[in-house]
Amino acid sequence: MRYFAAAIVLFAAPAFAAKLTEEQAVAKAQAAIAQGHWTSLSTECLSFEPTSPEWSFVVREEHNNICGGDELTAPRLFDVQVNPQTGVVTRQD
Repeated sequence: MRYFAAAIVLFAAPAFAAKLTEEQAVAKAQAAIAQGHWTSLSTECLSFEPTSPEWSFVVREEHNNICGGDELTAPRLFDVQVNPQTGVVTRQD
């Protein structure tokens, strides 16, 4: 009977996983972008504009003195969706 109770706890634990904050979602997106080489720009030269549904972001080029470019523009590169429960990041062009 002890094994059965342990199995219930093991399978029930993921259901109570904490939901990601917006900052955590952006950090997951930044890591996926760097790991997947989705752009040659550094993360400092990217901005994340939240959209609906939750933890969907439009990723744009950040133009300033450090990153270069016209400061009056912020071209869209792609969208990312971060699953708020699992942290899995998907790219949407």
